[in-house]
Amino acid sequence: MPAIIKPTDLNKIWAASGDVLSPSDSKISQGWAVEIPPRQYFNYIDNKQDQAIAHLNQAGVPIWDSFTEYQANASYSQGSNGVLYKCLVTNTNVNPVGDNSGTWKVAFLDSAAAPIPSTSAQSQAFTNNTAYITPLQLAQAFMGTNQSLASNGYQKLPNGVIIQWGNSSPTSLSSSVIFPISFPNQVFRILTQDSNPADIAELTIFTPTVITTSGFNAQNVCRLTRGTTTVGATTPSSCQWLAIGN
Repeated sequence: MPAIIKPTDLNKIWAASGDVLSPSDSKISQGWAVEIPPRQYFNYIDNKQDQAIAHLNQAGVPIWDSFTEYQANASYSQGSNGVLYKCLVTNTNVNPVGDNSGTWKVAFLDSAAAPIPSTSAQSQAFTNNTAYITPLQLAQAFMGTNQSLASNGYQKLPNGVIIQWGNSSPTSLSSSVIFPISFPNQVFRILTQDSNPADIAELTIFTPTVITTSGFNAQNVCRLTRGTTTVGATTPSSCQWLAIGN
């Protein structure tokens, strides 16, 4: 049998803009009887077949979907990340991308742990040691639950270091500060300053006290006047703070 020449117009879909009507499930199961079939049904059949052929021609291997029942050790599917997967357990609606249940594995490799693109969740967990990370996923790794860019916020780093920042409530004595998230282990350093540094005439001095992994007290110590050695009494003010820990 000679080689069959591939058609050049597989991207043309029958009835792509025509009158298409899907038969009922029972009609599809029954098939034709003694009847005059509606043209819309014929359009539906040819349209679906052309779409399937065009999809296979374009993708090479069908892209995974949530409604196909994939068969163990027989089905192969292309994930949304472009990786080809082999089905190990018969299933429906188990996405192979990011699957850790043993339902799928990367096809044509001896180990399911071979490097594949990481998901955003894997990148942000900082624990996966088998998936590779793209520049986009590297940026995403610092987002999600690893980041809050609010006025009282934090940033987690891959090495376990956490940077947090915020503003205390105005006080002339001591204000209790609760970190946006608790440090799991310890606080390395807390830096404080007057929340109104634009006031060049006077400056309130704050110091952190009663430091714990969940917060500290912003102690209003005194008021300094520019150009003098006078240490004034405390006046109500709030402080900006920066805390580093792990």
